[in-house]
Amino acid sequence: MRKLKLVFPLAISGILLSLVFWQIDQKNLYAAISNVPLSPIIISLVLVFSSVYLKMQRWKSLVRILKNDVRSVNILSCNCIGALSDNLLMTTSGELIRAFLLGRKENIRSSSLLGTVIIERQLDILLVLLITSSALFFFGTNDSRVILVVSFGVFLLAAVFIGMILMTRYTEFFVSLANRWGPRKYITQIEGSVRFFAHGLIVVKNIRQMIQPVALTLLMWVCITSAVVPVLYAFEFGTQVSVAVIFTILLFLTVGLSLPSAPAGIGVFEYACYLALIIHLPDSLLESPATLAEIGVFSVLLHLTFSMPEVILGCFFLGRQRLRISGLFRLSRKIRSDI
Repeated sequence: MRKLKLVFPLAISGILLSLVFWQIDQKNLYAAISNVPLSPIIISLVLVFSSVYLKMQRWKSLVRILKNDVRSVNILSCNCIGALSDNLLMTTSGELIRAFLLGRKENIRSSSLLGTVIIERQLDILLVLLITSSALFFFGTNDSRVILVVSFGVFLLAAVFIGMILMTRYTEFFVSLANRWGPRKYITQIEGSVRFFAHGLIVVKNIRQMIQPVALTLLMWVCITSAVVPVLYAFEFGTQVSVAVIFTILLFLTVGLSLPSAPAGIGVFEYACYLALIIHLPDSLLESPATLAEIGVFSVLLHLTFSMPEVILGCFFLGRQRLRISGLFRLSRKIRSDI
């Protein structure tokens, strides 16, 4: 079973990467890479670093509900180490790791911190769905694939919100279900997990506490959206598409990366960019091998631009805490066994 959990995400990533790159020859690929100017990438990186700062401030605004004097550097370091974990580990343990590390640093219950992390994730999906669907409606995008992804995102968001509400209000009912239907070998662990998550989800007690996190989430996604633009226009095909492609990319990335995948969303990220671009690019351009090569390079370059700032900062903070990459694997297993 453990081997299947490792092989399946890698297989999915391999299939999606092959769909993006199978028609591209080396000559066009090298030409596309060599023609990329440096200045747009620098602008995009500055915007992504700004979004990392806003992400830190957002989590701090949620954590201050639990402890008022939490240190910003601790929030930033745990955020970046968590992101580094997501980019390296086969399991999506980054959210658990950052909650555990901050709980240890600030003496806060990890279950409560995990509740803030879950709320963050739902805010991201909610605002991206609102922003992208509104923008795509404004630009008159009615492609069936876009409508399908929006519908799936709304369904996913609704399912999670309903699950959160039910788990917090009917915790004992879910515990009794675990006792009745769960495997006897794991009943204690399942019951502990249900109580752990239920406790974490009661962090926010009224709607006023969400005003600042929502505002910071909006600003963060403005920076991320803006970061797509310089990379897009660094390629010749960038001038051949409407602004709607930016919002389509964000929509596909947000929904796609919410699903299980290989570390760092390799393959999922690239295919989401590829799919968004082929929806908006003219058919005449898609017949050009040079354009297909540019699309492939764009998808990888945007992925690196989005992920490298937190990976670099994560490595820096990991060294400051005298941890190693191997220590993240052990920490991930420990946290999962404790839940």
